[in-house]
Amino acid sequence: MPTITSSGANGIDVNSLVSQLVAAERAAPEARLAAKESKAQTKLSAFGSLQSSVDTFRQSLDKLNNADSLSARTTSVGKPEQMSVSATPKAVAGSYRVSVERLAQTHQVASTAFTDSDAAVGEGRLTFSNDSASFSVVIDSENNSLSGLRDAINSASANTTVRASIVRSDDGDHLVMTSLQSGEAGELSVSASDASGNPLPAIPLGGLLPGDSPSLSAFSYSTGGSSNGLVEKQAAQDAQIIVDGFTRSSNNNTFDDVVEGVTFTAKTADAGNPFTVSVSEDTGGSKKLVENFVFAYNTLQTTLNALTSYNSTSGQAGQLQGDSTTLRLASVIRAELNTAVSSASANADTLSELGITSQVKTGNLSIDNTRLDALLDESPDALAGFFSGDEGFASRIDTALKSFSGSDGLLASRTDGLRTQLKDLTSQRDALDFRMEGVEARYSKQFNALDSLLTQLNGTGSFLAGQLASLL
Repeated sequence: MPTITSSGANGIDVNSLVSQLVAAERAAPEARLAAKESKAQTKLSAFGSLQSSVDTFRQSLDKLNNADSLSARTTSVGKPEQMSVSATPKAVAGSYRVSVERLAQTHQVASTAFTDSDAAVGEGRLTFSNDSASFSVVIDSENNSLSGLRDAINSASANTTVRASIVRSDDGDHLVMTSLQSGEAGELSVSASDASGNPLPAIPLGGLLPGDSPSLSAFSYSTGGSSNGLVEKQAAQDAQIIVDGFTRSSNNNTFDDVVEGVTFTAKTADAGNPFTVSVSEDTGGSKKLVENFVFAYNTLQTTLNALTSYNSTSGQAGQLQGDSTTLRLASVIRAELNTAVSSASANADTLSELGITSQVKTGNLSIDNTRLDALLDESPDALAGFFSGDEGFASRIDTALKSFSGSDGLLASRTDGLRTQLKDLTSQRDALDFRMEGVEARYSKQFNALDSLLTQLNGTGSFLAGQLASLL
């Protein structure tokens, strides 16, 4: 009898056979999962690109919805080293003759010289005041020194009036007090009294004599006073400018109430020497915002075209060709582009009247610069009337896009659905792996059993062959 033979030691190459069978059984479901994953990933990428384009477009709309940005003013100053000027949309275009007569100054007073910062200053109460506020500090045995007085002033909770410092010079240490408010309204007044509130006598004209006890009267001051203990180092002074022959003062160097919408900030003074300040419409800035809007829209439109197109020659379709959400988005945008703005002026209530038209083939927008420039020259505020406001173009189209964009929009919903689908496909792939492990174990068990059986049959065959040979 012939012996049963195989390529393996026991007749079967079990591992190779099992691997081939498992691979064959895995191939079809794995291919289906891979196809679904590829399709979902492709759509996820497509929706991500579309979402990004929509967000960029909406950002351009936000800037157009700001009337101040579209009605901005630009300024020029004949002597920029003397003054800076800014203007809001409320400012009327025009020019002004301006001179800076003087700058604002903060009041500063200082004490006579003390031996050092530990020198006693006397006990009692000092009261500081200006046009709008006052506060007091108490000096006693705990803080009776020049540095103690400085610290008491600076740490007083009610102090919005003055800051104190100690300056050392050749003749000794001086307490210097500087008003916290510039201009004449910040002019300081300092009065001295004893612990009971009684006014302290003034320091003698010749000053304290050797052996005299120190007195807080050395820190008293009032403008024009005849017995001041403090010396004025810088007078309080309002800034002053002249605009077209009219004088205006300010306690600081900023003037925002001379011409409506215009803020003048004095930098250096040159009394009696005027220069020209001009205010004009910033049509260049407005046009740039429109150009950014057109660019953002064209980027969105190009994305939509690429995602929804179909090439009949190659048979290739866009990643979102036929997708209802994408088609609806494109339809909403087209409808808004072609709708007039009821709140705008009659000669500038559509994009085409602004010089912005749509190309038939691609849907992209283009700007007729000649027409737009003429409109800006004739009516600088026309863009604000068209784009901005609750009923303006920017607000209207942005409202229409809100249902698509944002964390709870339709695009985000589609994206979330695709991510859920991919997560489910990952679970299905894990389940397939688990099932294939069972299939592999089952085939291994079956073919190992077959291999054992073949080994036994081969042994039996060899025995019978020997028996038959002995009978011959």
